[in-house]
Amino acid sequence: MSSKSSRSTFPAPPQVRRDPRDPASIFIVVSGFDSAGHFFTEHTATINISDNGCCFRLNREVPVDSLLAVQTLDQDSDAPSRPALYQIAWLERLTKGATVGAARLHGEANWYLALPATNESQTPKA
Repeated sequence: MSSKSSRSTFPAPPQVRRDPRDPASIFIVVSGFDSAGHFFTEHTATINISDNGCCFRLNREVPVDSLLAVQTLDQDSDAPSRPALYQIAWLERLTKGATVGAARLHGEANWYLALPATNESQTPKA
């Protein structure tokens, strides 16, 4: 599935990150307010992840700096985990929706795989 991009990116994805991102497709539920101010809940999947952030596509645009709740889906029951609070750091507009980069502000990362160790004490344990 190929999505054409209008290549409008606000602001550009950072060249230097706090920690490396790993390619991973993890099913998530994202909730927040879109650019029109409407509340939404959308099921999507990550493109890449780290302990402090992730990248994913949405079927709508959200404002840069907006706050979103992100929940992973439990692998055994499809029940959502506790939500973590993320802030949109950058956005790339697509023909329909956007690809976004989000930084974790509060809550656990909840990724169901081992992430590379970081210098922070909140690195998830396998």
